Amino acid sequence: MTDPAAGAGGPACQISVIVAGQGGVLTADAGLLHGPLTATTQLVAGRLRMRVQSTDDGVWHEVAGSPLPVSEPADGSGRAALALHLRLHQAVIRLASVAGLPDGLSPQALQQVDLGGDPT
Repeated sequence: MTDPAAGAGGPACQISVIVAGQGGVLTADAGLLHGPLTATTQLVAGRLRMRVQSTDDGVWHEVAGSPLPVSEPADGSGRAALALHLRLHQAVIRLASVAGLPDGLSPQALQQVDLGGDPT
């Protein structure tokens, strides 16, 4: 699915619809958001960008701490980068849905993500 805020020809995006966990999701400009959200991630040049949009306002908000530097795959292939992006997306979506991201994105939030191997 293409993120409308990314624009044509931009980096690939992953999009999920979630209900933010108890802690909400901290954004850089709108503070904590709660409830139903659309979340999008992009992985560009070793940086994970995450934005969320409340179903109430339709405005995209950068998650605090985004873009977050991440280690790129050792082989540097497009397939490896896509697999890494999918793992990172799944991890932050799981975190946002279960506990929320009340402090935004942080390296600690991604400590348990396996950065190697197959995403399935």
